[in-house]
Order: sequence, then structure tokens, then C-alpha cells
Amino acid sequence: AWLWGDLLTLTAPARRALLLGGLGRFGWTAPALVLTAALAAWWALRHRAAAPAREGDVWLRGVGLGGLLCFALAHPIAYVPLMQVVPGLDGMRVPSRFAALVTLALAVFAALGIDRLLERLRSRTLHTAAAAALALLLAWELAPKPVRWVPLPRREQFPAVYHWLKDRDDVQALLELPIRRNVRETTAMYFSTLHWKPLANGFSGYEPPTHEEIVHRMRWVPDRDGLAFLRSLGISHLLLHRAEILDDEPGPRLLARFEQDLAAGPAPEVELVWSGGEDRVYRILPSSSTPNQAGR
Repeated sequence: AWLWGDLLTLTAPARRALLLGGLGRFGWTAPALVLTAALAAWWALRHRAAAPAREGDVWLRGVGLGGLLCFALAHPIAYVPLMQVVPGLDGMRVPSRFAALVTLALAVFAALGIDRLLERLRSRTLHTAAAAALALLLAWELAPKPVRWVPLPRREQFPAVYHWLKDRDDVQALLELPIRRNVRETTAMYFSTLHWKPLANGFSGYEPPTHEEIVHRMRWVPDRDGLAFLRSLGISHLLLHRAEILDDEPGPRLLARFEQDLAAGPAPEVELVWSGGEDRVYRILPSSSTPNQAGR
């Protein structure tokens, strides 16, 4: 579990799913599942043999319980009913926090293993060398890792479009495009602290089904069906970052179709209400209305 956690942490998020033949797609759930299954099988065999209780049994239960909770509560079929009756569970953002039980129990087992290893070393010199090597290994593992710091703009340095949005009372909810399912969504979240309009973009340990559907249906720009879906969600405006859309195929082709078929023509679906640099804000028109000049 320790090695797997380090491997996931040191691997770029976009490549984690490819680890060990695809095992990485299960994230941190994989070691919890494997440990739980292995320990459950071992516990069953020991219980069947009626073996007497031994040192560490209580910690073995902790590993099994923590692994089971990490795995089971990661799925709605277990989490949703339990959150209705277990106090505080509905406020836990990430159920895998129960991995603390696994980590604590594994630390005890590691200590017991080291004790037994050192007991077998008759030479005091070997005993001291092994202890020093383990201390160095622990220091290396716990050494602070470099953090890449990046500057964040102050509110007065935010792009002009966000200052414009701050003063718009007609913006009921906003969707920024392109939209993704990764940490790049945090940029929209950060800039939203200026205008505080309801935002369809976001990133967290929990992804609402609507966010997943929006990403699936309109990664770069929406089509007519996509606009109908956004209307049903109460989203009134689109913020298009054209430079980002044009930088990623098939973004240029889809953007051209959007601007020609949906933002222009005899029956447009959206109305351009703000333009500056490579940013465009479109108001989503009611399905049976025609554009007006409000908001220009």
C-alpha cells in the first residue's frame, strides 16, 4: 500500500490509469481492495483452524475494517444509505479518509516486523547498522517533496470579462468553455470569486453527474441539443475562451460551426453580449425568442 501510494503520487494524473496494466484507474482504492481481500482470506483460514489469538490480531481487524470502509463507501450503493443513518458521514467529502485506519494498523505491523528482524541479528554491529539503515529510509520517505509554486493574480488583475460579469445581474448561471474533468477547472473557480455567479465548472473529490454529462456533451462548445440541456439546468450564459478552444482539435471546427449556425443566421440560439480579446460571452436565448441588444 505504501509503495502503491508513492507510485500514484509521483505519476502524472493523466498517466495514472495506465499503471500496472490499467490497475491505476482504480486509484487509491486498489491497495485497499487487495489488502482487504487478502487479509479476509487469511483471517478466515486462521479462524477455521481455531488458532489462538496472537499479538496484532486487533490491528489486523483495523486493517480489514479500514480497507473495507475505503472500498465500500467509495460506491453510492453503500455510501448513500449509510449517510442517512451514520452521524457525520454525510459531511465526509472523501470516504477514503478511512485509510487512516489502514495506515495506523500497518505502522504497528511494520514496528512488530522490525522488532523481529532486529531480534535475529546476533551481532551488535549488524543490529546498529540495520537500525541506522531503517532510520535513513524513514528520513528519505518523510523528506519534504518540492512543491511547484505559481503566482495567482490579484482581483484587480483578473481578466476584464470577470469584472464585467461582476456587475451583471442578468447572469443566472455561467458555464466556461472549454470544460474539463481535471484540476484545470480550478481556474474558473478562482476567477469566480470576483463575480460569485453560480458556476457549472468545478473540481473536487466528488463530481456531480451533471458536470460529467456537460463535459461529455460539450467539451469545447455546445450544439443545439447541448444548449437545450443547458437551458434545463438554468444556465443562462456561456463564457468561451477562444484561444483554448482553437488550440485543441476538433475545437476550431466545432467553434466555427457554433459561431455560424448557433450565434448567427435567421434563428440564432445564443446572443453575443460581451467581447474582449479572445474571450466571448454569449447569452443563451429562450428556445422561441429572437436576440435583442440588452447587455451590449
